[in-house]
Amino acid sequence: TTAARVYYTHSLNGGTTFAPRRIISDPTGQHAAWPGFSVQGEGGDVVAIPWRDNRNVPNWDVYVAVSTDAGLSFTNYAGAATSSRKWDPDARVGSDDTIHLTYTLPSGTAPFIGDIAYRRSTNFGVTWSDEVILNDAEAFFSWFAFDRGTGLLWLGWKDERDWELGFLSGDVRLRYSWDRGWTWSAAEFATDLGGDVEAFFPELAAG
Repeated sequence: TTAARVYYTHSLNGGTTFAPRRIISDPTGQHAAWPGFSVQGEGGDVVAIPWRDNRNVPNWDVYVAVSTDAGLSFTNYAGAATSSRKWDPDARVGSDDTIHLTYTLPSGTAPFIGDIAYRRSTNFGVTWSDEVILNDAEAFFSWFAFDRGTGLLWLGWKDERDWELGFLSGDVRLRYSWDRGWTWSAAEFATDLGGDVEAFFPELAAG
């Protein structure tokens, strides 16, 4: 079978035409999946694209490609962000060029729910902070939203504590940081719908 790749393209005329697509994941290795995308909000020159990649068979890992010239060229910091099995990342580039990264640390068996991890880079992905775990129960599928008006960085995920009680009824749980990821608020529910309703694949906008 043909391995899936992560491609990138961009438009300089409002979407009328696009540059030729190019591969930014491993062009010769295993599957790449679940890419994210974030552009720095002020000048727009910094682009961060994370994905999960299984070139380190059998474990999926998180890789990050970073551009500092508005997508004209990318440096693939393969393995720089993570070193073992990690899934389904998201990234946000702050107004100070800090790259915020989140991903799931899956358990060893199905349904693979686990922990939500956070790291940050202040040098365009060359090095990353230590891993911080931000969930308080079994979890999956984390994502960011940045409120540029208040400066708050929101992190949400699918909370799976009900799974442990035998219910297929995940909820959305949130935390926010007011100091660019150094400290975080207490976790709170955005949904708490009971044992018979499943909240899944949420999205969040702020500001």
